[in-house]
Amino acid sequence: MPTDDGLLATSMSLLLVASSVSLVPGIRQFRPALILSALASALALGAAVHVVGTGSAATLTLWEPSPYAVLELRLDPLGALFAIIVAGVGLASSVFGIGYARHRLLDDLVYPLFLLTLLLVTCAGNVYTFLAAWEGMALTSFVLVLGDGAPRPRRQAAILYLVMTHVATVFVAASFFIVARESSSTEFATMDGSALSVPLASLAFLLAVVGFGTKAGLIPLHIWLPRAHPVAPSHVSALMSAAMVKTGLYGIVRVGLVFLGPGESWWGIVLMSAGALSAVLGILYALMERDLKRILAYSTVENVGIITIGLGAAVALRAEGQDVLAGAALTAALLHATNHAWFKTLLFLSAGSVQRAAHTLNIDRLGGLARVMPATGAATLVASLAIAVLPPLNGFTGEWMLFRTLIGAGSNGGGDAVRLTSLIVVGVLALTGGLAVACFVRLFGIAFVGRGRSPEATAAHEPAPIMTGVLALLAFGCLATGIASAWIVRWLQSIPEAVLGTPSAHEDAGRLVLDGGGSFSPVVVAAALIVLAPVPWLLARALFGANRRGRGSVWSTGVVYRPTMQYTGTSFSKPLRLFFGRVLLPEREIHVAYHGASPLPRLIRYSGRVPAIFEERFYLPLRALALWSAGRLRLVQSGSVQTYLLYMMAALAVLLVVAR
Repeated sequence: MPTDDGLLATSMSLLLVASSVSLVPGIRQFRPALILSALASALALGAAVHVVGTGSAATLTLWEPSPYAVLELRLDPLGALFAIIVAGVGLASSVFGIGYARHRLLDDLVYPLFLLTLLLVTCAGNVYTFLAAWEGMALTSFVLVLGDGAPRPRRQAAILYLVMTHVATVFVAASFFIVARESSSTEFATMDGSALSVPLASLAFLLAVVGFGTKAGLIPLHIWLPRAHPVAPSHVSALMSAAMVKTGLYGIVRVGLVFLGPGESWWGIVLMSAGALSAVLGILYALMERDLKRILAYSTVENVGIITIGLGAAVALRAEGQDVLAGAALTAALLHATNHAWFKTLLFLSAGSVQRAAHTLNIDRLGGLARVMPATGAATLVASLAIAVLPPLNGFTGEWMLFRTLIGAGSNGGGDAVRLTSLIVVGVLALTGGLAVACFVRLFGIAFVGRGRSPEATAAHEPAPIMTGVLALLAFGCLATGIASAWIVRWLQSIPEAVLGTPSAHEDAGRLVLDGGGSFSPVVVAAALIVLAPVPWLLARALFGANRRGRGSVWSTGVVYRPTMQYTGTSFSKPLRLFFGRVLLPEREIHVAYHGASPLPRLIRYSGRVPAIFEERFYLPLRALALWSAGRLRLVQSGSVQTYLLYMMAALAVLLVVAR
């Protein structure tokens, strides 16, 4: 029987072969890069599932050029869970890409390397391996986002992403080396910052939050995400949004809960606050967007915020000595991260099918797609119900666990600050859940229901069978993992046991039982919903009779009906835009043209937008300041060799003074 490290090595070797084989002329039409990527993902998935289930660890040394710089893999239960997310999303995206991707040489060359670096990040055994994989992940994803670089917005999105991810790398490296210096080790298995002074440990934690939070897309570090994810090919967007952002969350867990020990309770409060801000603003901005993939990108910001709330609660409760509640919060966060990978992959791949069929992602130019693309419509409906946290789908259980844990923390969470923050965050989560329902009712209702608003939407058709098959399997997975969530939580308990030293939940005859209080049976809920589902139809039949229905033309106030008369995404979200006006700061312009000197208007045009507040009020002024500073610094570039030698001598003198 193959070992976990053997499967892992084989998987990564296959990804290297997948990248190389794309250079062989004459075989690219057979999609070898994506086929081998799918096979490699399946092997890595098997190894990671076994590690989480057994609680063991697999190690593998890749290269040892010196005793101080070893490239080593170590797959422990925590890293294995995120490897499962990467490999699972990679498997679905690769198979979908066989029918979807255009198969440019550069994409076929880089895509397997992107998947390889994602796996290496989750399996890294020391700081050097992690940083090498992290940088490789940044560069390969940059190339995939850039594509051919033809549209200017795509180039801008790729460059912004590259800048933000390299800034994040600086913070991540600084955090790691603070802990490594105290531990006298760069090995993840032996790095321990619990002996650090509180100020130094707090600095390492905050550096990690900024660095990893940028990759995860936490507000206000998120500005690259809604630009980069939508412009990438849909199978790459799925891999970025459902898997790559999770590497940032993995880093927060690894540093905040593993390396830095119990920590301080205010660390958790910082994380919960950042998560709450990201959750609410992420879903609000999603409600204001009309581009299907930008809606999904902002929804990723929202879900990353929800997961971060759980991680923050785990950090705060552990600092207060509430290990059982901390384990429940950690389990809830990890379960939601896993479930988010399911339904967000499904949503992005469905968006790819829509884009391929209708040649647009503007929901105001879609409509009626459920009639011409029934399989894609059904899959999108399942994913929308899951992301809207409706049972028995898989989005529900993780948030239910988080609600229960936060309510428990509010009554028995240690310090007053932790209890108060937990109760406030409960309200934020409730608001976020309601807005998420509105967001995906809007998305599905505008894009898939009604009549087509453009000839392209009317003429759309289902994608290739292999693409439809992937959507169907993911939709089934959203339902199956929701019903089986009690067993999944039991399987996940190796992680809180490894990180916190105690389990937090167990399964009892299909019922999910939290050790801190509270239980829930997904199987009973699913059965009840199946039994009760026909009740509204039977009630309507009893009240109105079996034959009282008719079909006729849409009444349109006496004028000829046009599909553009239907509700648009903008009109649907207007009440929320007005209600949250002090947060979103919407802008609008009204242009009126008159009949000559007559006071009667001939034409009225309305335009409005919701500005990207953080980008326009913070990052753009910061960029202007950086450009101004760079212009001033150019003054020292005289072009004189003597002047440059003088600079070198001055720098050497300063270093000698500091060294003394």
